[in-house]
Amino acid sequence: MQLIISASKDCYITDKIIDNKYRSKNANTGHSATLDLFKLFEESGVVESGNYVTSNISEKSALLIKFDYSTLGNLTSSILDIRNKSDFKAYLELQDVSSGLQKPFNFDAICNPLTRTFEEGFGIDVSNFDDIGSANYLTSSYLGSSPITWKSEGAAAAGGNDNTFAQASITITGIGGWDNTVGFSLSDTTNTISFLANPASATPAKVDSNNYTFGINGTTTTSHIAGKIFQAIALSKTNNDLKITAIDPDASSVVNLSQDISGLTGNTAVPLANAATRLTTIKFKGGHSTKHIDIITSASFGTTKVDLGSSTYLNDPNQDLIFDITNAVSASLKGLIPSEGFRIGFSGSYSSDSKSRFVKRFASRHVKNKLITPRLRIVFDDSISDDTGRIFVNKASSACIKVKKGFTNSNLFDNSNAQLTGNNCGILKIVSGSFTSSVSFSQVDKSSNGNRLPGVYQASFTIPGNNSYVKKALKADSSGFDVELKWQTSDGEITFLNKKSRVYNDAYSNFDISSISLAMKNRKPEYTEKEDITLICSATINGKEYLPSKLRKDPDYFYGNLYYRISELISNKELIDRDFSFSTKMSFYDDEYSATIKAGTLLTGFSYKIEFFSIINDEITDFNESFVFKVV
Repeated sequence: MQLIISASKDCYITDKIIDNKYRSKNANTGHSATLDLFKLFEESGVVESGNYVTSNISEKSALLIKFDYSTLGNLTSSILDIRNKSDFKAYLELQDVSSGLQKPFNFDAICNPLTRTFEEGFGIDVSNFDDIGSANYLTSSYLGSSPITWKSEGAAAAGGNDNTFAQASITITGIGGWDNTVGFSLSDTTNTISFLANPASATPAKVDSNNYTFGINGTTTTSHIAGKIFQAIALSKTNNDLKITAIDPDASSVVNLSQDISGLTGNTAVPLANAATRLTTIKFKGGHSTKHIDIITSASFGTTKVDLGSSTYLNDPNQDLIFDITNAVSASLKGLIPSEGFRIGFSGSYSSDSKSRFVKRFASRHVKNKLITPRLRIVFDDSISDDTGRIFVNKASSACIKVKKGFTNSNLFDNSNAQLTGNNCGILKIVSGSFTSSVSFSQVDKSSNGNRLPGVYQASFTIPGNNSYVKKALKADSSGFDVELKWQTSDGEITFLNKKSRVYNDAYSNFDISSISLAMKNRKPEYTEKEDITLICSATINGKEYLPSKLRKDPDYFYGNLYYRISELISNKELIDRDFSFSTKMSFYDDEYSATIKAGTLLTGFSYKIEFFSIINDEITDFNESFVFKVV
């Protein structure tokens, strides 16, 4: 599926010099029809501290854009799985509209998630920049009458997230001279505890909530002492006096420490007491916080560090701007980073070099032609296919059943009247004469949180060509043989469904692709803007000749994978591009292809054309049949 979400707010911020006199840093461009990305170097002069300066004067802009993720949040509990990045992608797309101008190219642009909200505003003056308001180069928004400023002008303060835990270490460097005055202190930003050696004991002890001892009686090596220090710190954590985790040094002389709280406040020192040559420490460091930054460049989630920035190199003056923001969208949907939008600007040296790049313009959400407004494209695999009509020897196949009670999806029940849920909840038996094979089937999970689809089950299997019974069946009929698919409980006590199918030895014989006929089964001329568009079609082979028979013979079905593309009818602008990996692959069940276009993906007031494609012999096949509909 491809889901397109339009921007909920956008603008650009700049410190443009006006009339070679002053910088306009507090101007707002909220209702401008374009988003202007530019950099000017020594193109203007400006009065600074009473002096007119022209040397090394730069003017910049950055784009701010926000999307509403509420639709995505709802889908993560049903058909959107953001856990598997190979089947889920998110792209931020801006359409170039700088026609008739000299356009900059050969530069890198970068996109990063914002840490705080911004106000779109109502500014439309993009000449003198006289419309004052937030967001602008200095402030992100106003709270009452107080401005919320960026941490750095132009929303340029960048850094990691606040889910990084500060790390420290204590190293034992000598074993001589240890007495009850040797030790160290640890602070978890709330409580500070002093740890002192106790030569008279071999075990750690709590003196009070701020003081502990580590027993060193009987220790003969630095690693022994390290183990005693580890035990004392672990005891203080067990007693809830200190929120710091110590790592067992085992045979090492180093005790590694980690703050249990995240952020900059965890970057505390580790003071020593009478250490001399006995021990050294490395202070807590590495904790991050979003309080001091405007944009997030990377994030640490547990032991995993993720790059949240996305860069694109524009090597063509007419190029649209497309960023892969999969990591940032995924982190926001998981609640790991805020969902406040994105900042787009020049990357690295392209932002600081001595070159001018004026001006790369993109359509904003306020442009008249709504087909070119900024959009977030979500692509993911929601297809479910049943191969029981297209089983081939030595080829992996998937069998699927969809269970309903009336018009409602319903799970299967076992002999104890318990619902069949989760993985390996039943058995699919494949039987043909003396050939028998069994595989487990599972309830289909397309969600991000393990919320499986009710009443939908799937099993994967392969009919082996080297099986003696399969060889015998193919010897009797080289085209293939019939099998019976039995969906049963794991104990075999209940058979839910017997379904006959045919296993083919070879693929289709040669046929004329023009003989394939597509038929839409639920086509409507119009759909409303709040309506999900469900496409259902069949594909039959009408040109095949059959032997004379007294029985009526229906045309054979085409069983290849079917993909689609949707474009606006008049302009032929592609809205959903054909994707032969997963996002425009149609589901296949009961000899019907189906796909869903979620409400809001296609804009109202336009007519659309859907076209169908397949891959046959590694070549793209266009069925040259299209269907037209309108969204109102």
